[in-house]
Amino acid sequence: MIEGTVFLEGVPFDRVNTQKKIDAVVALAGALAGKMKLVCVDGIEALDKDHYDAFIQRAQESDLQYFVTKVNPEAENAELQFTMVAEPQQ
Repeated sequence: MIEGTVFLEGVPFDRVNTQKKIDAVVALAGALAGKMKLVCVDGIEALDKDHYDAFIQRAQESDLQYFVTKVNPEAENAELQFTMVAEPQQ
């Protein structure tokens, strides 16, 4: 952080692409998840298929529980979906 601005890899956070923002915030949330080891990711629809699949793979390999929300753009009434990604690995 420099003068109130958060940077990621030398770039002001508000100019970082969405995939990198989600990766960074999920890593931070995971580090701060505490005893529950629960992380919620809102807006996962911002990831393309390849990045979403990579996120799912990392989630399944972690010791955290994730649930994600996404808006289904194909639904008539902006449907919000909740998904449990993975049970924690023991």
